[in-house]
Amino acid sequence: MGRKMMTRTLAAAGVAALMTATAQPAAAQPAGPEVGPHGFPISQAPRPSQPIPANCDRGCLEHVADEVARAMVSKDLASLPLSRDVRYTEGGQPLKVGDGFWATASGMGTYAHYFADPDVGQVVVMRTMREGSGPNADNLMGLRVRVELGRITEIETTFYKKGSGPAWNDAGIDALNRAHGPPPAWLDTVVPGRRLTRQELIQDANYYFEGLQRNNGHGYYPFTSTCNRIENGVATTNNTEVQKGQPFQPFSFTCKEQFSTGYYGVVTEIVNRRFLVADPERGVVVAFATFKHAATVPVVHLTNGTDYNMSFFSKPSSIQIVEAFRITPDGLIDLVEAVGGSAPYGLDPHWPGGLSGQ
Repeated sequence: MGRKMMTRTLAAAGVAALMTATAQPAAAQPAGPEVGPHGFPISQAPRPSQPIPANCDRGCLEHVADEVARAMVSKDLASLPLSRDVRYTEGGQPLKVGDGFWATASGMGTYAHYFADPDVGQVVVMRTMREGSGPNADNLMGLRVRVELGRITEIETTFYKKGSGPAWNDAGIDALNRAHGPPPAWLDTVVPGRRLTRQELIQDANYYFEGLQRNNGHGYYPFTSTCNRIENGVATTNNTEVQKGQPFQPFSFTCKEQFSTGYYGVVTEIVNRRFLVADPERGVVVAFATFKHAATVPVVHLTNGTDYNMSFFSKPSSIQIVEAFRITPDGLIDLVEAVGGSAPYGLDPHWPGGLSGQ
């Protein structure tokens, strides 16, 4: 009797175990590929990631510009997300990335002024750099970087290097390093309802070039009464020190009075104008251009009836310039900052889109 009871118990336990096993859901099988209505499997590949995001904003673009400057110093080109199609120019000369200043850069200075345009993926920074060592190691670089399809596709540089111009320009680089950054007004945000469009900003900046070339003192000069201009770190308006002791001191004048003298008649043409950054949020435009001095204006006739000797422009020459403008909602230029260096007469910067303004 005991043996029969044990047998039944074991049988019942076996049935219960079988029932329990039967009640467990079957293990999930991997889902097969989605099949389209015509029998083809549908790709499930994930969205590819890019080294630089497509929504690279102001801060992102400024970071990219910093990385390029750092790579110039470190020589670590592999650290940069360069496009296979990347183009580089230095002072208007096409070079391979890694050549030219990339080989001689020895450090970064303490001054940087950024201009970003996320809508077109471009950033410009005016920053102090070092090249080699010694008293003339510091220089000022205008650096433009363009980002497309998640990678750097364009790099452009313009330099003013110590020892290549007047002593007051060399002192300007030291002043920038002491300042570290631009005057705060450059970074002010314009009230949304008063912002100019990109094309309005570009048009107002172009009036500066139109008033400067063949300047006769009688053009349209859209400046505020407080406008100030910095060139290679030195104030070339409202500055009573640079030309102290000279009979004519246009650098001590306001922007509008200076243009109204006819002093800049020695600039015979401004070509290759490229307006590459336009920032309605801050009311800022950055342009690249070539100033031509044809050496055909030995004397300028000032609007007060006197003549000014321009014999120091006795040979054809050019200046390659990167110039930034801060423009008020009323379309008036309030701040100007520039990096410029000597260049061969009529320099072709080897970038498309340059305009004459005509």
